[in-house]
Amino acid sequence: MFREAVITTFFPGQGYVGDSITLVGSGLSNVMIVTIARRAAGFRIVSDAMIRAEVPPDGVNTFMIQVQGPGAFYSIGGFTYLGVNPNSGLTSSPY
Repeated sequence: MFREAVITTFFPGQGYVGDSITLVGSGLSNVMIVTIARRAAGFRIVSDAMIRAEVPPDGVNTFMIQVQGPGAFYSIGGFTYLGVNPNSGLTSSPY
């Protein structure tokens, strides 16, 4: 039986496209999908209590962060999307 994934906090509370954010909680070792504002985020499971995710492109303002494991998902709000870092040399997506 799998433990349900729960996010208790994340940091930092804001970020640019490509920035790394850390999700802290429990039951995270079985997470299959991480989304930020309904956009799939690249992620790496560090432990059952920690995931590192990358802020995906194409967002606006404040987002929900969601993790999905076997049969359940968990959401937490309050992440502020800062767009593309003006010092990165990247441009916004045309989509």
